[in-house]
Amino acid sequence: MYLVCYNPHEALRQSQHRLEVVSQLKVELARHKNQKATPQWAIDLLASQRTKRYRAWRRTTRHKCYQGCGSNDGKWVIETNDDTLTPPEDAASAYKGLMVIERCFRTLKTTQLKLEPVYHRLLRRIEAHVKICVMALLIERVAELACDQPWSQLRPILARLQATEVHTLSHVLFKRNQPTQAVRNLFKTLDIPFPKPILDISELNEAPLNS
Repeated sequence: MYLVCYNPHEALRQSQHRLEVVSQLKVELARHKNQKATPQWAIDLLASQRTKRYRAWRRTTRHKCYQGCGSNDGKWVIETNDDTLTPPEDAASAYKGLMVIERCFRTLKTTQLKLEPVYHRLLRRIEAHVKICVMALLIERVAELACDQPWSQLRPILARLQATEVHTLSHVLFKRNQPTQAVRNLFKTLDIPFPKPILDISELNEAPLNS
């Protein structure tokens, strides 16, 4: 079974990209008319993968660019052998979920989570490390589903919420910064209680040194 999917946001992005590339290609072709074109320039132009789909060769009209109708913008085809996925939207949703899972696993295996290489010898430590990574993947996926946004957009918002360690003459406390409205909205969407202004406070065990 084949399904044709359409994404209007991707269609707009591809249309804008095509206009940009075709405009640059027209300028490049206008700079090398007739005898001004060199063999090396022609080789570089023909080898360009960025402009390949927007070029056409004509024996009578020389090498010219065309914009194309853009009828395929934002469209892609999904092939599945699962007949139980009805209506077709279920197959598209399953494919989208698969892409998200694959992207999350790539994130876990790269440095985007800032995980340093850890070498374990004991089996229980290996299991604990894997479970922590899977839990991080689960939290990321839940946040994406609840907010309907990719983690790449949610993470910078969460990064704005920070805590500062403050030392007084008698206490040590951790105080959060003033959150933005975007941070508050994100916590509200995820149904997570917002942290208090003072996260933790404790007395100093030792008297401060005299300066």
